[in-house]
Amino acid sequence: LMATGAARAEAGTVELRLCQLGGREYASFGRVRPDPEIAIVEDCMRAYREGGHDGLIGVGGGSAIDIAKSVAAYAGYHGALADLFGVDQVPRKGPPLIAIPTTAGTGSEVTNVAILSDQAAQLKKGIVRDYLLPDVALVSPQMTLTCPRSVTAASGVDALVHAIESYLSLNASPITDALAIGAIKLIASALPKAYANPANLQAR
Repeated sequence: LMATGAARAEAGTVELRLCQLGGREYASFGRVRPDPEIAIVEDCMRAYREGGHDGLIGVGGGSAIDIAKSVAAYAGYHGALADLFGVDQVPRKGPPLIAIPTTAGTGSEVTNVAILSDQAAQLKKGIVRDYLLPDVALVSPQMTLTCPRSVTAASGVDALVHAIESYLSLNASPITDALAIGAIKLIASALPKAYANPANLQAR
């Protein structure tokens, strides 16, 4: 089952990537929105179970990938989704999960966290466990080509802030400092170019 936003589900870039699945059948859950809500995860979970799916693909920004991660965590559990909030509450590894990011900023494709919005409590809540780490992350500049300039700018600045946070962290080390400085230099050079010319694959 592919979790993605409605606009992304209709975009040719998704088909471009999924045509490489070797003829395997898939269905789309195209109702992902920014700041994903618990109810959307539950709807996606129903689609996953009713469709008899055996794996998940998150295509989009952090919201789509977090939905796919949440469903993967929820798939092997038969209690309430709320039971999984917090650290190390997910009891077992879920189905295979592929993350295909379409923005530069969140890093959700390489983290063990999914963040969801609890509308009733007006809070953001996290599911945290290494079981949420995607099995595969497919990172391609081609997948960002349809991003509006505003999303390119915002997600690029998000990536920049992550690098700055890493450099300023009390837990920084010479290795993380080198990586953070490298990222800052790359983003400072590439982001203005990608914003000015969205088709510039090298900058992306």
